[in-house]
Amino acid sequence: MGCALTLTPVAGRGQIPWDDSNWDVAAQESRTGRYLGREAFYMAGGTAWFDDADFRDGVIEFDIAAPADQGFHGLRFRAVDRTNHEYVYLRPHLSGKPDAVQYTPVNRGLSSWQLYSDARFVLPATLLPDRWLHVRVAIEGRRMEMTIDGQTLVFPELQREPAAGGLGLSASGGGAWFANVVIRADAEPDFIDEPGAEAPPVPADLVTRFRVSEPFAEEVVDGVTELPAYMRSDLQWAPLPVSVRGIADLAQLRTRTPENNTVFARLALEVMSPTVVRLRLGFSDRVRVFVDGRQVFAASDVYATRDYRFLGTVGLFDELYLPLEAGETEVWFAVSEDFGGWGLIVEIPPGQGVVVR
Repeated sequence: MGCALTLTPVAGRGQIPWDDSNWDVAAQESRTGRYLGREAFYMAGGTAWFDDADFRDGVIEFDIAAPADQGFHGLRFRAVDRTNHEYVYLRPHLSGKPDAVQYTPVNRGLSSWQLYSDARFVLPATLLPDRWLHVRVAIEGRRMEMTIDGQTLVFPELQREPAAGGLGLSASGGGAWFANVVIRADAEPDFIDEPGAEAPPVPADLVTRFRVSEPFAEEVVDGVTELPAYMRSDLQWAPLPVSVRGIADLAQLRTRTPENNTVFARLALEVMSPTVVRLRLGFSDRVRVFVDGRQVFAASDVYATRDYRFLGTVGLFDELYLPLEAGETEVWFAVSEDFGGWGLIVEIPPGQGVVVR
């Protein structure tokens, strides 16, 4: 498919035309054509990958036009592979809103926007529909700046380890048109003198590390009031420190599949004397809490299940009270994921005579 869309990926390669020899398009719909006076490429429900970009730092520019329909259109970069990369995208239907533009890491195939939801990762922008917007993305180390028709957005904390890799242009929802794609690896970013948003304060008594099981089918714990002995003894575990805002990003360690979408995250609590322990938690998408093998709590925060505006972002929105005897108690959180981020955050407020082991 020949088209005027061209790019210059690295010094010495020259311009590479938009055709099947350079881009691998995996989309529900795609075509080249003329749109709003430009030769362009239309795509919906997928990504056009340029795997040989070898891009780590530098500048990427492109023009994009999309309707005001619900859509998620943007750039994937530093792709170690197609399931592990950085991702920044526009939400045209949220033009002018605080979350019009979203950055999220993609780990093991999961785009985790429900975990990465503070002002370091989501920013407002005016995204006018059905007209060409010029986008410039400058990247160096952990910092990214995106300029959209003169509006500069600062993303100060890219989450994945910087590494050269492939690129992709993505469009979903209402679909989008792309034109004039240019890649200049190692170009000076020309960052503005603005640090970007700071990390929000977090409670000092968050759990900072979990032991996480291998994934299994959610049906194994669905409706179960007490875990069978074989499950409590046969699981394989690995440690996982928490990430931004004290959230354990489970996709950093485990791979979710449609068949195996659940893990246990495990804590050992040492209680000095019989007491009722207050525990605050947040999760995505569903959680079941087991104390010494017996289920005591279950809840769901799945996107759009409470009403059409419910996002399911993760925070310390739930509490439970655990009557515990003196000694060591095992608390297991069975966390199940559909899409949008697989995470868990737990706080045990101080002064309760509890030590996390």
